[in-house]
Amino acid sequence: MLTVIDTFAQVERLCEQGSFAQAAWRAYAQALPAGVPEACIKEFEIVLAMPSIAFDTHYAPVYKRLWDNPVLRAQAHQNFVRVVDGLQQQVVAAFGRSPQVDIVWYLGLCNGAGWVTDFHGRTHMLLGIEKIIELDWGNLPRLIALIHHEMGHVYHAQFGALASTPPDGPAQLVWQLFTEGVAMCFEHRLADSFDSYHQYGQGWKSWCDANLARIAADFDADLPTMTRATQRWFGDWVLYRGHSDVGYYLGSMFVQHILRHMPFDDVIQLTPQDVMGWYDCYLAQVTQDTAESFVTDSD
Repeated sequence: MLTVIDTFAQVERLCEQGSFAQAAWRAYAQALPAGVPEACIKEFEIVLAMPSIAFDTHYAPVYKRLWDNPVLRAQAHQNFVRVVDGLQQQVVAAFGRSPQVDIVWYLGLCNGAGWVTDFHGRTHMLLGIEKIIELDWGNLPRLIALIHHEMGHVYHAQFGALASTPPDGPAQLVWQLFTEGVAMCFEHRLADSFDSYHQYGQGWKSWCDANLARIAADFDADLPTMTRATQRWFGDWVLYRGHSDVGYYLGSMFVQHILRHMPFDDVIQLTPQDVMGWYDCYLAQVTQDTAESFVTDSD
């Protein structure tokens, strides 16, 4: 069963106050599902503690853009309502099963445009309007893709082995590559197109296609030293060779490779150990193309 929790009216009342205030946000957040405010605050404090992050430069511009654009807020919300209407039927038609999830349209602390997590035994898909507006994902095609992607994580969590814990080290990053690839392929199937990427336009996809061998080799080379703070593959705030979110592309290509050998519902049962084996096979295949095949941005 899919449940929608829509706090758009409360967000509008916050915006009427004229500027973002943490005290006002905390008061608003008390009406969110139990566990959500605490998780947002914890993530907020972790990020704010990073040396390169400051509220005035990292957070304030995001909230200003939201506050200053009532038309964009309204349009994004209207599109959200359109996307979730009939979503459950779409998922059942494509995959045969429907996960149980609360979809929450809310104002976060820049925790992410989409975030799937469990609170008190219930799965929540948290859609942060402030990040959606910042990233310009409030238009209908991008919002469809975002929500479908997050639903892929929900499906993986409820019907697969997403809760598996990989060992410390490179296996954790390969597991992230795999789980994002699963969500991307779920998104692709609902869109009926493996060329559908919500992150960027055709130029982004074309560049990734032309440079797949180098992307795979560089991701593998990063693994021994990669951490959340140093990774350059996932997130709009990091760049790989001038391009954001390239890890989502590589993850999709990786999972597409596995899908040639087994159905989707078997893919999501793979454990971290299984995934490492598949990763080694995929890397060996894709990196047969040598570095000479790499196409630079200037070409």
